[in-house]
Amino acid sequence: MEITNIKKAVLFWGILSEEAVIYLKEKFHRGFVLVNPELRPYLLGLGWNRDALSAAGLEFLYCTDNMLGHLFYQQKIKELLILYQKKMDDGYLCLSSSLYVYELAKYHNVDVKFAAGTELDLDKFSDSDASTLAGRPMYAESLLGEVEKPRLDLIKEEGDG
Repeated sequence: MEITNIKKAVLFWGILSEEAVIYLKEKFHRGFVLVNPELRPYLLGLGWNRDALSAAGLEFLYCTDNMLGHLFYQQKIKELLILYQKKMDDGYLCLSSSLYVYELAKYHNVDVKFAAGTELDLDKFSDSDASTLAGRPMYAESLLGEVEKPRLDLIKEEGDG
């Protein structure tokens, strides 16, 4: 699919749940392109989310996480659905990088919705951040040393307490 052919798209960010797939199916049938990001470092877009969409018979546009800024800039994304891991009193606990995508959507005046995602044990994945790929280092450890690697972001919706 060429980017120029996309009129309206919904980007979902997080681990798809059955309820989220039902919601996306409705969007798909209303003419939205479903944007499935790779979701580094866990590559959940390539695995979990791809399998869930395929099982539901839904076509989607797969894209790298780096491509999202371009899709926002081109005003292709009309809605962002963030799939949270846990609803907190002061916001939503979401996969790492969710705050980045949330801020991109706000900057580009894109509607943001939150829904419960599927909770997975993130410790079972060989990659825990963007510094590795398939469990292999992608940086010189001597340069970075030991780095704290956040797995979840807390997003506080604008206008909330």
